[in-house]
Amino acid sequence: MPTRSNMSSVLSALLDFGQPVSTMQVAKAMCISWKTARDNLEALFKLGMVERGKVGTNKRIFWRADDKILDKINFESEEFKKKEKALEIKER
Repeated sequence: MPTRSNMSSVLSALLDFGQPVSTMQVAKAMCISWKTARDNLEALFKLGMVERGKVGTNKRIFWRADDKILDKINFESEEFKKKEKALEIKER
C-alpha cells in the first residue's frame, strides 16, 4: 500500500534519474521490491504527479510530470483528497 513518504522517495528517485525509467530500475535504485515500486509509481500516476508510457508489450516507463501539470494540482482540494483516499494512501 502506498504511503506519502514512500511516494515522495520514489518521486525523488525519478528526479535523480532525469529520464524515463522502468519500474525495475526504480526498485533496484531504492533497494525495494518491484511490487512496492510499481504500486507507488502507479499511485503517483493516478494522482497526476508522474507520467508513463509503454515500451514493448508489458514494460512501462515512468517520468516526473512537467511543472505545468504539477502547478495545476491543488493538493488541498477535495478532489485530490478523494483520489488519495480511493488509492488508500496513508500518511506513513
